[in-house]
Amino acid sequence: MDWIKENRFYAGYAAVMLVGILALGFWVFKGWSGYNAALDAYKSTDDSVQKLSEEKIFPSQDHLDEKEAMVARYAAAVDALQSEAGNFQRDLKSGYSEQEFRNLRNTETKAVVELASETGMQLPKDFALGFNSYNKGVGIPPHAVSILEWEFDAIKRFVQLAAESGLDSLDEFKRDKIAQENPEWKPEGAAPPQGRKPPRRSSRKPPLRGKRGRGMPPRALVDVDNPMATATTVMSTYRFMAKVSGSYESLTALLNKIASEENFFMWLRRVRIENEQKLSPRIPNDLPKTIKVPKPGAIADEGGVIPELDVEVDAEVIFGNEKMKAILVIDLVRFKGGQLAGGTDAPAETSP
Repeated sequence: MDWIKENRFYAGYAAVMLVGILALGFWVFKGWSGYNAALDAYKSTDDSVQKLSEEKIFPSQDHLDEKEAMVARYAAAVDALQSEAGNFQRDLKSGYSEQEFRNLRNTETKAVVELASETGMQLPKDFALGFNSYNKGVGIPPHAVSILEWEFDAIKRFVQLAAESGLDSLDEFKRDKIAQENPEWKPEGAAPPQGRKPPRRSSRKPPLRGKRGRGMPPRALVDVDNPMATATTVMSTYRFMAKVSGSYESLTALLNKIASEENFFMWLRRVRIENEQKLSPRIPNDLPKTIKVPKPGAIADEGGVIPELDVEVDAEVIFGNEKMKAILVIDLVRFKGGQLAGGTDAPAETSP
């Protein structure tokens, strides 16, 4: 007591601190209790929602009407999008013969090679826009001529974009064969050949145990969550791969042209870009140096020689001049439900 009387200020300060600590502890305890209560309520609600989402919808007429209305709205939206997208794609040519396609391919391939030569873009040896197998006399199924003509036209457009972008070379080009190139290909929904029974599908469903998919087969969740799993019902894709080399500017120009192409839907599925050289550029050690440049305003003499000046150079660009190599995997997208030129329905297409 004597110490408190002698040190009233410190005693009062200690008493205030003690009261503050007790009040702070109370509020911390109260907040922690509220957090635990909110967390328990959230977990309970989450479990209830998860359980409800796994339950089957009660088979009432109101639920059936609502479900049918949702399906109808979704189908209408898909049809509208498909119709709108179909307006931007060229119709397949009707009655196109194999010989006509071969003649077109030979003529257009020569034109593409000449364009590449004019722009300075090198092409692979015996370049045929991915249709090299048909240079060896391989026959073309009649049902594949129209769609192959469209695919050839789209690939030709890609090579034109590459040449216009200023690329140095198209080093490699591969085209995936499409389903229609198989002589036994049948349109979607066609009856199987006589004497063959359609394959039987097991009615067994994969087990579903637990909220996190325990007990499901590998990749089952991936297939369910994949937004492109049902895309083949409205569109077909035709893939090719191109390896190109060029400057940063030319590669950027090509990617921009692919994105803004109006005649064909080109879907860049994968791109891998790397520097042509693995080592970084070195700082030049021969500066300053003298170079010769044409004299400003000078006119060539009778021999075509232009007077030159010696100019001292004390700086040199060391970044930005690297050559780039890129691997592009592109899908040509064609929306289903289009028509052949002449008004007849186009044959159903299947993605490879």
